[in-house]
Amino acid sequence: MKILVTGAAGFIGSHTAERLHSLGHEVVALDSFSDYYSLDLKQLNAKELTEKGITIIKRDLRDASFAEDLPHDFSYIFHFAAQPGISQTCTFEDYFSNNIIATKNLVDFALSCSNLKLFVNIGTSSIYGLEATFPESIAPKPASHYGVTKLAA
Repeated sequence: MKILVTGAAGFIGSHTAERLHSLGHEVVALDSFSDYYSLDLKQLNAKELTEKGITIIKRDLRDASFAEDLPHDFSYIFHFAAQPGISQTCTFEDYFSNNIIATKNLVDFALSCSNLKLFVNIGTSSIYGLEATFPESIAPKPASHYGVTKLAA
């Protein structure tokens, strides 16, 4: 099966792409290579993915034209790309554009994939607020821009 993994140069995305590839799937890895985390580490992750035969595409999901570089025959999409964490240097607009607009653009792309069986949008315990130990039946109460935008996505 053909699988798209976004945020694939990050820790979780790169490991997911590697695992899916090792299971015999054709994996396309997409990442914007933002500098929120170490670009050197992201480049290293991307190099390892490329060496394993995984295609890496550098595109920003906030730009709706990202889809021009992608095939439309994915069976699965795993969406890890996001503006992560709780940072004093990130504005609400950073979280909004990376976590809501980018996700909406990816959903629009997903709707054009006629073979799509599953779209997984990775969440975060931050949607539950300061304590992430509540059962999922409790209403989310995000306490950060990150939590609010991930819940909205």
